Amino acid sequence: TWMHVEGAVIVHATAKTIEGPYTFHDVALPQQSINPHIVRANDGTWLLAHCRKQVQGIPQCTGNYSDSFDFAAASKPAHPRAPRQRPFDPSNCGKSDSMFTIAYSKDLNGPWQFHDASVNTTAALPNPNPTLLIMPNATDVFLGFSYPYDNERISIATAPSWDSNVYTLVGEMLLFNQQGEDPFLWHSQRGFHIVFHRFDDGVNVGGYAVSLDAKTWLATPHGVYNTTVSWGDRGSTQFMRRERPEMLFNPDGSIFALLTGCELYEQDGHSSLSILAPVRQP
Repeated sequence: TWMHVEGAVIVHATAKTIEGPYTFHDVALPQQSINPHIVRANDGTWLLAHCRKQVQGIPQCTGNYSDSFDFAAASKPAHPRAPRQRPFDPSNCGKSDSMFTIAYSKDLNGPWQFHDASVNTTAALPNPNPTLLIMPNATDVFLGFSYPYDNERISIATAPSWDSNVYTLVGEMLLFNQQGEDPFLWHSQRGFHIVFHRFDDGVNVGGYAVSLDAKTWLATPHGVYNTTVSWGDRGSTQFMRRERPEMLFNPDGSIFALLTGCELYEQDGHSSLSILAPVRQP
């Protein structure tokens, strides 16, 4: 997960079950690090793809973070309009473009090292929101990312291993004619799939596309989910934003749930939540 506290860090939280409750464990990656996606390589290495402010591979912000910082208090100010606390001094943060980075470690507790990679395109990737797909029993690694073109679009690249320096585009840069970001990529017996944050009317925000070969894609013309979350017999909530979709899977590979980041309207205090929603299987 990640959180804004006048700058963003990626935090490590733990729970006994996937439904939680979660307890803050540590700061996995320092400010400025955003939009994480974690997978495990075939050799057991944990890979944390994310966007990171950096210069020549060196994290920009050292800040004044300490283990005693109260993240619970920082994320819940006394009043919705009250400023949040800062675990880092923003003056320590340099100015540079966000880059596609993989943090890697043999242990979820770290320490994390960094690997920077590029895509063989001349297009700028200021905020790629990367996702990784590790093919089982194979060396192929697929990278899903978003890039600025007519707002934002989704594309895919591949490499023979996750620590390759250059990822090669799969097919055309423009996969399908829909604006979107935050892709999550997976593979099943039916082929390749992408769920993403869809730009349209701001309500039907769940984008979905499917492909047999990762080159030719068919995207649904409508949202597969919207900004309203149903609580069953307890009513529902319409959120201002619902994005950063990720699919969670059962041990047999079937889909267990959809995880999204949701934000309430301004009058409700800009509260942000991670919502775990069950998915109906066909």
